[in-house]
Amino acid sequence: MTASSEDSMSGFEPKRLFARGADGRFDDCAFVEGFDSRLDGRSLVAADLDGDGDLDLVMTTRNGPHLQLFENVGAPGQAFELELHAVHGHPEADGTVVHVEGVGAFPVVLNRGYSSSTDPAVHVGLGTRQSARVRVQWRSGVTEDVGVVAAGARVRATEGAGKVEPVRAFTEGRRLPARPFPAKVSDLPLPRGEGPTVVQLFMQSCKPCREEVPALNALSKKGKVHVFGLGLHDDNALPKVRAAMKMTYEVAPLPEPVAEAFESGGGLALPTLLVYGADGVLMRVISGAGNLPPVLDELKLDAR
Repeated sequence: MTASSEDSMSGFEPKRLFARGADGRFDDCAFVEGFDSRLDGRSLVAADLDGDGDLDLVMTTRNGPHLQLFENVGAPGQAFELELHAVHGHPEADGTVVHVEGVGAFPVVLNRGYSSSTDPAVHVGLGTRQSARVRVQWRSGVTEDVGVVAAGARVRATEGAGKVEPVRAFTEGRRLPARPFPAKVSDLPLPRGEGPTVVQLFMQSCKPCREEVPALNALSKKGKVHVFGLGLHDDNALPKVRAAMKMTYEVAPLPEPVAEAFESGGGLALPTLLVYGADGVLMRVISGAGNLPPVLDELKLDAR
């Protein structure tokens, strides 16, 4: 996709979505999670639209389509939602701070982001916890303990009541059929070995794919990392393609379900690299030309 004269200078770029890993670092997971839209985005709202206890995303765009919905179809975690009704001031309690024991503080800021607003309910993720004690600091200066709130529910707190009232429980929600996603090396038609694995998605007409081959050949030759290629070619053409591209690592046809899982905006971005750890679990999805050297450096995989 290329920018048109109707696109703005700031909105036409891949979107970013960050997830916090077990090591405390935040990694960009927009491509893996299907959020790498290149539409000219404007407002972004996070809300539990289907009532299943996790946050979905809605983005408005400058040009058509004017609305994009990103449904959260991952495994739901433990969470609760708290509606707030202030007696003094704004009834939706803008500026109130919710303190959740063992989790943190959640300020209510309704006007957040460019031309955006948020659900006035506070969404609190609990991880593996089943409940947490909640204290509300109202704008009037009153602070009150509203009790223990259990995971899996939406409740309401009214200023001065000193307790919460149930609104509804989360539902299973409507789940869209998930596309097969190669979260493990074993999900791909490749032999499994010890150590990390780098998988290149390629086709012969992709110039950046060809430019990556020498570094991947060198990486494969060192023997510390398994390198494989999955090509957009059938079985009969693949041997000739491999020879023409001067690949020394093993290659196989790219399965259609895997290609569909990595498609964005109706097409597969090439080159794309899948980086799996020694445990066989997907660590990174790297898309775009020129990204191989910094990735190898970051992962301490020397190709020289």
